[in-house]
This record gives sequence, C-alpha cells and structure tokens, in this order.
Amino acid sequence: MELGKLAIDYSDGVISTSNNVNLDLIDYAKTSKASFFEHSVDDADLKEKYSEFYNNII
Repeated sequence: MELGKLAIDYSDGVISTSNNVNLDLIDYAKTSKASFFEHSVDDADLKEKYSEFYNNII
C-alpha cells in the first residue's frame, strides 16, 4: 500500500483498468495531485479517452 502511494505521489497521472485494485489506493489516487483516469476494459472509445488523458497531462 505504501509503495503504491509513493508511486502515485511521483506520478503525473494514474490509470485504473482493473476492479481488483485496493479501494484505499484508488481513493488516494483520486485525491492526489496526479490526474486520474478510470475505465472498463470493454470501453469502445478507449483509444480516444487515452489520448485525451495524455494530452491533458502534457
């Protein structure tokens, strides 16, 4: 958990693609300075959403 928080603290963005992630870590990412993007694997517009996410970070 602490290693995950440290990684988030030094990240510009966090992408969540799994339902098996510790919910406390997801909450930490959502409240951090890092941009947060969450999606389901079967998302039809995924390519577009990833591009938007990365463009917002740069």
